[in-house]
Amino acid sequence: MEPSPLTVKMDQWFTGLVAGLRALLLDFPGTAIHGARKCRRKLNVVFRDEVEARKNMANVYDDVMSGFMEMEDEQGKKLSEDEVVDNIVSTVVAGYESTVTTIMWATYHLAKSPNALANLRLMKIDEEFLMNNAGPAKPGTYQVFGGGYRICPGNMLARLQLTIMLHHLSIGYEWELLNPNAKIDYLPHPKPVYGATMRSRKLARK
Repeated sequence: MEPSPLTVKMDQWFTGLVAGLRALLLDFPGTAIHGARKCRRKLNVVFRDEVEARKNMANVYDDVMSGFMEMEDEQGKKLSEDEVVDNIVSTVVAGYESTVTTIMWATYHLAKSPNALANLRLMKIDEEFLMNNAGPAKPGTYQVFGGGYRICPGNMLARLQLTIMLHHLSIGYEWELLNPNAKIDYLPHPKPVYGATMRSRKLARK
């Protein structure tokens, strides 16, 4: 989808959906669960309309939705419309919201830790420094993506996205938090109240 007023609304609906992930199961107007379910119903309508539209189009799309629409199991059975929509919503929530939150916390803590940011810059531009200072992690010390049968299927893509983002930020920009002492909201996911607003500027090239 191209950016439009609808995609702005969808972003708001996804935010409302995520707000209900760890909320109390109280479903009446004004609660996070009630709002999340309303947002989910609105997203379902949008994606179902898109699925229906694509069925009647001659164009072939090379994207995630088309991949789900063409997916077949061992018996050659395709996913139903509901299954396609469920997978799309789950993919966006798991593959976008979590990655964005991780990048936000990385930049937040790097802004508060100049020494860590300086070391990261050295690692990104000095291969010898990286080899001498970045030893292998001990098994089991980094379980953010789970493990075993429950490991996140998109963990390698998420690691790649984070690495690319932090690389370009660390060697090309500097930034500071506008409200470094903001309180933290812990539900549905920890984040600074009103977001982690930052001021950034490009570093001068040497």
